[in-house]
Amino acid sequence: MIPACILMIIVICSGVFVDGSGRNASSRPLVVNLGAICTFSSTIGSVAKIAITTAVEDINSNSSILGGTKLNITMLDSNTSGFLGIVE
Repeated sequence: MIPACILMIIVICSGVFVDGSGRNASSRPLVVNLGAICTFSSTIGSVAKIAITTAVEDINSNSSILGGTKLNITMLDSNTSGFLGIVE
């Protein structure tokens, strides 16, 4: 869950302070796609899935957070395979 939170922070904060004024020098995209690979059958994976989905819904419901940019999340189940989790 912590790596997913770090990823979301990086995506959300990317481009902030690019020109030193706190405004993004480039135009904002309409959609930002995120991906997460978790083991949904584990306790941590199932809780992370709920937390990520809820966070994305919360961010998308408040247009003042990303200024109209929509977050999309794609989640895949690694089926407890470390190799599959890395390769996908």
